[in-house]
Formats: sequence, structure tokens, C-alpha cells
Amino acid sequence: MKRAVVFGGGQIKKYDYLPYAPELNDYIVCADSGIIHCENMGLKADVWVGDFDSCDFDKCKQLISTTNAKIVRLNPIKDCSDVEYALDYAVELGYKNLLLIGGMGTRFDHTLSNLYLAEKYFDCGINLSIINENNTINFVKNSMFTVNRSRFKYVSILPLEDCVVSCEGFFYNLCEEKLYRHSTRSISNELAKEAGKITIHSGSAFIIESID
Repeated sequence: MKRAVVFGGGQIKKYDYLPYAPELNDYIVCADSGIIHCENMGLKADVWVGDFDSCDFDKCKQLISTTNAKIVRLNPIKDCSDVEYALDYAVELGYKNLLLIGGMGTRFDHTLSNLYLAEKYFDCGINLSIINENNTINFVKNSMFTVNRSRFKYVSILPLEDCVVSCEGFFYNLCEEKLYRHSTRSISNELAKEAGKITIHSGSAFIIESID
């Protein structure tokens, strides 16, 4: 499945630890200072969008001077973040599999709003995964999600509303049990097999795979 990869300007300290394997046909959209992460990873952007308030535009423009990256300069007075615009840009091109890198960092408001975007796209039939060095985050609603064994040790289910959940293949399995938004019961589970299945029978939740 074709994938669009969006780079935000959130904190990334160890590029080698990112659970991202570039694919030949990845379509890369950089949001504002996300262009720096893209270039630091040796990748070339297809599109660079933003109001460019978080980077030196002229200096960063030199990073893409040898590529054919399209530049979309946004009015700083707008009703969405640069990251949301970048994701929407990819969706308008027909991409239904999105990966956001650099979507988490010291600005918790931006981090949380980026997580909520996963719900927006899910409701439109589009999958958005959000990753950093320590986590992979997916939104699941009234459906099933498979977790495969990897370097991520822990698997947590964070309900966004009270939901009914089943888990198979974990140390702590569930069978159509109700999880509550205000409870930490479903934090830090671990796989007991090579793969585990999480079914959200009703409601919605974030599935978070973590290293530490």
C-alpha cells in the first residue's frame, strides 16, 4: 500500500532509533521545520509546507535546493497547524496510509492535537500511525488491531471513552471486558506470543507500543 510520510518539527534525538524503514514509493511531506529531520535522515522531500515560523526559511530552503520539492507557503493566520495541513495535503492526493514522524515533543499541546488527528482520519477510512524513538501510536475504533513482536516491550490501551475490549496473545488477556477512560488498568501489557490481537468491540482507544 502506498504511504505518505509526514515530518513534523517535534523532538527527535536519535534518528537511528526511529521505527521507520524508508520505502521506495514513500511520498514525503515536510511541515515547516520538519524539513530538518527529513534532511538529517538523508531523505528528500516531495513537498515542503508551512508558514515557516519555526525555522529559518532561507536557510532551510538551501537544504532542498538540489531537489524538485514543491514549496507551499501558508498564511500564518490559519485555522489548522502545519502538520494537519501536511496530512490533509497527502490525503487529498489519495493516500490512505499515513505515517507521522516528529509529531511529538516538548509542546504538549501540539503532541496531543496530533494524536487526536488520528481519530479524524480513522473516521475517514485513513490510517495514521505516529512514531518517535520510543513509541508507536495507533487509533482504533470498533475494530481489530494486530501487534507483532518487535523491539517495543510494552503495549498499552488508552481508552478515549469507555469501551469493550478483547486481547489475545498477551500476558494479560481480556474477553469482552469494559475498560474505562479514567483507569490505568490497561497500561504496560506485554506480548506472550509472536503476535497479539486487540479487538475494540465498542468505543475507541489509542494502542501504544513502547520501549521503556
